[in-house]
Amino acid sequence: MSTVAQSQFRPVALEGRVVMTALACLGVAASYLLYWTLFPELQAGAIGNDALFLADGARRIAAGATPHADFSLPTGAEPFLGYYLAERFLPQISPFIGSQLFGFALLVPLLIAAASQLPSRLAAVALIALASAAALLPFNLLPTAFYGISFHASYNRLGTAFAIIYLAWVFRAGTRPAWVDGLLIGYALLFAFFLKIVFFGLVFAPLIVLVGLDARFRRMALIGVAAFVLVLVAVEAATGMVGAYLADIRAMSRVNGGRAPYLAASFVFRNLVELALVAAAIALLVWDRLLAFRQSGGPFFDRARPVAIPVALAAALGALVFAESQATGGLEATGALGLLFAPGLFRPARTAPLSAPVATAAVTLAGGVYVATVVATAGGVLLKRQGPTAAEPWTARFMPHLVVPEDLRRESEALEKLWTNGREAVSALGPNQDSILQGFRLTQYLAVWRTVDAAIARLGGERDLGGVMTLTNVDLFGLALGAKPVEGAKVVHDVGRTITPLTPQQASDYLADADTVFEPTCRLAEAPVTSIAPWFTSTLAAEFTVRELTPCWTMHRRKVG
Repeated sequence: MSTVAQSQFRPVALEGRVVMTALACLGVAASYLLYWTLFPELQAGAIGNDALFLADGARRIAAGATPHADFSLPTGAEPFLGYYLAERFLPQISPFIGSQLFGFALLVPLLIAAASQLPSRLAAVALIALASAAALLPFNLLPTAFYGISFHASYNRLGTAFAIIYLAWVFRAGTRPAWVDGLLIGYALLFAFFLKIVFFGLVFAPLIVLVGLDARFRRMALIGVAAFVLVLVAVEAATGMVGAYLADIRAMSRVNGGRAPYLAASFVFRNLVELALVAAAIALLVWDRLLAFRQSGGPFFDRARPVAIPVALAAALGALVFAESQATGGLEATGALGLLFAPGLFRPARTAPLSAPVATAAVTLAGGVYVATVVATAGGVLLKRQGPTAAEPWTARFMPHLVVPEDLRRESEALEKLWTNGREAVSALGPNQDSILQGFRLTQYLAVWRTVDAAIARLGGERDLGGVMTLTNVDLFGLALGAKPVEGAKVVHDVGRTITPLTPQQASDYLADADTVFEPTCRLAEAPVTSIAPWFTSTLAAEFTVRELTPCWTMHRRKVG
């Protein structure tokens, strides 16, 4: 085929693949929405309070607050905006499920770009299926025997889906005009920035290597960074959110920055075999290209171009390990599968004939673990492994469309009675009480919701509470009552991760906008996180009146005059 014919054929072929990929993504989203519209019931699963802090952020956005500028967040604003949009535009389904759909929709431009440039339909289908599953299916690779929905850090699953798509795309960039690929780079930077800052490094790490060793990437990278900066400047000018977000990042780094090395080491240990296989496949490709580089002649950068992708793959693997290790409760090493869509890994090299078998083994192991977990967990949910489900009035305050399996309902009822009626027996366990109840840690939130519902029933008609705050990791009463949020309060109080102990003066300042404060007075409402309530004891005594509602909850109202 002549050069002219090739230049005419390739854009047409690419355009056709773009259309087909777009239709496939639309089909995935439409099928997902249709399923949850027809079957809107969402089974209660693990760590439900993680969904509540997304709901709290959405509540504040609905009240007119600006993320980061008006309230502190542990991540970027995207997960909270997604939850808000789901509540507003998709009331027929669970907002938790709807937020995942909005997150997937944001990934679609990159997914279309990535899948449409893969060399085979099988690879494109595999990428779409893998990325869609990671973004849309509410299952984590938790190291437990619990088979069910996981509400834990759903934004980390979205981050894994983003990693898979971006890594499948960036090493094949260049098939489109530079300005198109440049805008895609800018979009990837914006997505990572507003999702979670640790994924920002994942975008830059391979890009820096590619720009340094391959001139083809320089113009598109420049366009992408320029577009990214322009959007940030515009957002900052309009909302002040960017500067506030950077301040939140610095604050979070001061609180839990010391945990990063431990989390990274723990992640590598848990996923050692999968990561070792991916690293070996990349190392074999690097070795092959370095030998070719040494044996070839000509200008340095012309000879270095074939080395760019293997070295960038190594940089991307390091960035991925760091990003995923800081994203607890996610999909473990599943994101590394995105690296295996890069060119060269499955083509046996002259000097590294093992690269293809090693890459195949990596796909089989990393992909197999994820697929097996999803199939087993989804099967457990669909077959109602934990018993028949029913809607409970005490869950509707927190999460619409939630149903509770019989086993979890009985468990939550027993725990509530234990903590409210058997406080002396629990106290007698001493320091062993948390370890004895460790088996209930993932679903203990249901019993907490029961205690909140019981306390609200004791309020009677008293509903004019002003700004409400709950001294737990998430504002349970503010959400349950639909009350006015307290300005300046964090949406997550996780000691050692999002907040450090406050002095009495800092505690007083923190409650300055609060009119009503709910204090937990039994261990159920505090566990499994460290309680923040003791920090506020003197402030509550000096500035508030007290009313005990139940053995687990005490209400404090600000004194008048």
